[in-house]
Amino acid sequence: MKHQWKGFISGVIVTTLVFGLGIPALAATVRQLNATYSGIKITLDGETITPRDANGTVVEPFAVDGTTYLPLRPLANALGMDVGWDGATQTVILSTGKEPEKDPGAFDAAAVESQLEVKQYGFKSGIWNYAFLEITNNSDFDLDITANANFYDENGQLVGAKTTNEGPVEHGTTAILYFMPDEDYATMKYDLELSEDEYYEGVVSDLSYETTEAENKVILSVTNNGTESAEFVEAYMLFYKGDELVDFERNYVTDSDNEIKPGKTLNQEMSCYENFDSYKVFFSGRRTR
Repeated sequence: MKHQWKGFISGVIVTTLVFGLGIPALAATVRQLNATYSGIKITLDGETITPRDANGTVVEPFAVDGTTYLPLRPLANALGMDVGWDGATQTVILSTGKEPEKDPGAFDAAAVESQLEVKQYGFKSGIWNYAFLEITNNSDFDLDITANANFYDENGQLVGAKTTNEGPVEHGTTAILYFMPDEDYATMKYDLELSEDEYYEGVVSDLSYETTEAENKVILSVTNNGTESAEFVEAYMLFYKGDELVDFERNYVTDSDNEIKPGKTLNQEMSCYENFDSYKVFFSGRRTR
């Protein structure tokens, strides 16, 4: 039926200009045709259609030189389609009234953002202020994320603004983005700019780690379980005392080539001079596509 309607519509447009839209019969080339009216009937899914124009007048199908011409507007209406006319371009416009379906594989920033889980928190360490966005990427894309943060005092007055970037944030992994505002702040508001990272792919899912606690530090042992080198791997560690965030440390975990080779394990110290009893570990890194 689908292929029949395509052919059916293509043979209808000339009749539409005369009967369906009330458009003057103006064209670059004018031909005189002998039309044959023989009581042609139209059915749709077994139901007979009586085609009528916009004024309710019956419009009868006809044949010219063995080709059957059917009125477009009544048929389009029966099929749930809208009909329009663009006089400037001499174009009949058909529309189903539905939004075109999006390619399920296409990147849609708004749809992707709805698939992110974001937590925000912060702390003050001496003279330093820290703010964090912990972002879990539940989309199907490796993302480049730019975060724009505004900081406000207790009266709601804007006191600072910072921007940071992280990418690629691999799909199915969690990343930490951090800010160091110059001023003390009470609240933070942020917005995210998202794009698909087309140049690099994530490596975090290839990494595993073990920790060894020592005085004023945790020794982090990171293994690349993938088949390719992981580039510019950086570790982030948040230290807690109970539920309170008390310190933050970040360090690269790489060899002299700025990589962790496949199957290799590298160690890095993560220092903390506050009392702590637990910690969270996050990674970033990349691989050229």
